[in-house]
Amino acid sequence: MIKLSGIQNTTLPANKLVRMFLDGEILLPEIQRKYVWTPEKARALLDSVYKEYPSGSILLWRTNGQVNMHPTAAAAASAATAPDAARPMGEPYLLLDGQQRLTSLAAVLEGMPIRTSIRNKIRRSRISIYFNMDHPESVTRSDTEDDGADGAVTNHRIFRLETKAVAADPRWISVTKLFKEGPVPTLNEAGIDPGDPNYQRYLTRLVDLQRAASYQYPVQILDKSVPYEEVTDIFVRLNSQGTKLRKADLALAQVTSRWRGAMDLFTDAVDQFRRKRFFLDEGLFIRCLISVSTGQSKFENIGRIPVSTLQENLDKARRGLDFAINLLKNDARIETTDILPSPFLLVPIACLAVKDSYSFTTETKRKALRWAYAALMWGRYSRGSTETMLDEDLASIRDSKDPLGEMIQRITRQSGRLEVTEADLEGRRRQSPLFSMMYVLARRAAAKDWDSGLTLTIDSDRDFDLMHGQIFPRSSIASAPGGGRAPQEARRLFADICNTVFLSRDKAGLADKEPDAYLPRIVERMGEDALAAQCIPTDRSLWRADMYEEFLAARRRAVADGINSLLASLEPPRPPPRPTDCEAVIRRGETATVEFKSSMLYDYERRGPNPALREALLKEIAAFINTCGGLVYVGVSDEGEVLGLGKDYGLLGKHQNWDGWSQEFVNRLRVLGMPAASLVSHEPVEIGGKTIARIAVKKGRKEAWLKTAAGFRLAVRQGTCSTFLDPKDTSEYAKERFQ
Repeated sequence: MIKLSGIQNTTLPANKLVRMFLDGEILLPEIQRKYVWTPEKARALLDSVYKEYPSGSILLWRTNGQVNMHPTAAAAASAATAPDAARPMGEPYLLLDGQQRLTSLAAVLEGMPIRTSIRNKIRRSRISIYFNMDHPESVTRSDTEDDGADGAVTNHRIFRLETKAVAADPRWISVTKLFKEGPVPTLNEAGIDPGDPNYQRYLTRLVDLQRAASYQYPVQILDKSVPYEEVTDIFVRLNSQGTKLRKADLALAQVTSRWRGAMDLFTDAVDQFRRKRFFLDEGLFIRCLISVSTGQSKFENIGRIPVSTLQENLDKARRGLDFAINLLKNDARIETTDILPSPFLLVPIACLAVKDSYSFTTETKRKALRWAYAALMWGRYSRGSTETMLDEDLASIRDSKDPLGEMIQRITRQSGRLEVTEADLEGRRRQSPLFSMMYVLARRAAAKDWDSGLTLTIDSDRDFDLMHGQIFPRSSIASAPGGGRAPQEARRLFADICNTVFLSRDKAGLADKEPDAYLPRIVERMGEDALAAQCIPTDRSLWRADMYEEFLAARRRAVADGINSLLASLEPPRPPPRPTDCEAVIRRGETATVEFKSSMLYDYERRGPNPALREALLKEIAAFINTCGGLVYVGVSDEGEVLGLGKDYGLLGKHQNWDGWSQEFVNRLRVLGMPAASLVSHEPVEIGGKTIARIAVKKGRKEAWLKTAAGFRLAVRQGTCSTFLDPKDTSEYAKERFQ
């Protein structure tokens, strides 16, 4: 059996470990993650220590100072807390397990501020915990229960986080104050003197709590003879159990064990992005690095990538992410990660930027924006197997000639469509990605803040989720005509995203005012564009409380139309119409390679729909494929009169236009199968103010069979007619034509 040598087992009191931690005798290796505990977890730890419950062990590694380190989250009283290269390291201990506990104890016992990331901002804050001197001898209720609905401070808890009620109650004592000043001064300050009947009981409990600082932690110390790679393996195994570390943290640990100083490089890159309000972490950056290096995103790949490859691609990943951020900020009007449902969306754009040498053509940028909006709206990486979806998109970037086209099609298959309907917006709250798209629409329309009149934007002092106000107040929504709405229904309607307006600063006097009272003043001062830029109905009759639901319906229509128009503006440009060529062809009439069809759906003789017309059109197309190719003009009578597609449009569903007709044609064309359908292209042509369809059909290398009531048959072009061959002729024709 192979056993680890060079390990020492001992015990050390909690206050001694904390002092070593703050004085720089215990440092953090770069493989360690950042401090992530919540104040509630720190409170629970203190409760366990006070009750002398087991609370884990501490794992240290004695090192000669040749290992990269990063600062602790606790701020020490001297510069010794933040080690750097200029400070002589001696032989410190590196903390492999126990960072969260020692940091929390340092914050509570010493009152040290903790460096944490709150709402994407780095802050230093203290953990203020109070001790209940009047707690029961035996705590029978759960120590995690909340106080009563009346806000009264209950006695079943021993420790609580600071609140106004707790701080005002003399029975509750600041733990930090106790450890700094001692039991007697703490009681005196609380107004409890020796004559108080509870004095001795309270004093005993404070002494017991102070004694908790000498709580003995089991400590294991690895000797400096243990190599860094083996220490990292121990660290990864230790933290792979349960949910202590995320996959990203373990991947970072594996990288830094082979590449010293990598964490500093990752942190520098992340800080660069943070300055642009894109709050990524080192895990996202290393995922991008893996994706650039391998074309796949899974963290499990990190161990198989040579360090030299990672080093070579580090700057590529950084430049790729920087390119993606600039594209979203400057072109997509997505100014911060707060707007994105998932930062994964940046990775494919970054990888494509690396592939295209950080320079997109106009066409690529257009497609990239269309994909980004579609991925945002339909939650491409916000649900399900996000890594699998990301790897699908990375495979397209790696292998496809049209990666963004494939990626857009993938979202269409996932969501069923790209277009947004009014129903998609109904009942949505601010957590919906469509709320982010509403902001994008406002930014693209150069919306103005209603208070300052300046262009709407997110500045460094304001978060995206605070940049809104409600158009209709809750009071007017609750007091609906006919007796009012139920509270739950009123809350639901009030929180609807179509009741929000984006604001850079204050709420511009919106609170508790009816829209018909303040919107006219905004229109008078800034014009109706101030409303239209945010898809807010300008119909004043909808600004009344009794028309609230009609207001929501009108705004949903406007928002849906705005989103769909934005997506349509990013579609591939259609080829320009060629009326001169088409008119000349039509004047010459039908030939062996030219066929006219009055319509695809509308029967001019029956004056209504006729499904047989679709089959007749497919027969002409199949015949051209099976013969020598040709052109079919739909919207032109047999005599060459330009009828247009207007009658067909009237038989379509929601999209009674060329887009709807084109989609219907493509759906029908699938009957011929993909090999045959790929030989067919179509485009709109304007002649005399009417739109017709020009369908170009290439000669096929294989038969295009058409399914009929009599079975699969082969159509061919004979002169100006298309006919089905009988079985005998079919066999001979196919043998001669295709074999």
